Formats: sequence, C-alpha cells, structure tokens
Amino acid sequence: FRTLFPLVREKRTQLARGEFLYRAGDPQAGIYSVKAGFLKTSMPLPDGQSKIVGFHAMGDVLGFDGLGKEIG
Repeated sequence: FRTLFPLVREKRTQLARGEFLYRAGDPQAGIYSVKAGFLKTSMPLPDGQSKIVGFHAMGDVLGFDGLGKEIG
C-alpha cells in the first residue's frame, strides 16, 4: 500500500460495538478501509431516530463522499 501511495498516512482504529467512526457533519478526516468485522452506516432523522443506509464488510472503503471537501 505504501509503495502505491507514499504520502498516505495509515492509522489503525479498533471500534467497539455501537461506537462511531464519524458522525454526519464531522469534518472530513480521511478515507477508511474495513480490515475486519462489519460497520453499519446510518443517517440521523429529524425525530432523533436513525435510518440504516448501509453495511460494510472487510475490504470495503468508506469516506469517498467527502472527497473534494476540506480535510479537517
């Protein structure tokens, strides 16, 4: 990976069940790759509930929707 993208920083993060990787409205902090397990993506609804919009498994990449925005 580093030979293909030498300027990319790698940071490993382990999440507990129910923990958030990021939330809607957070500044773009990177692109994420699922190395093990599963992630669920959801959107907040006006009534305080959330709507599940996707499931991600090993090998999936998230964060492309933030490309072209200022990275925080």
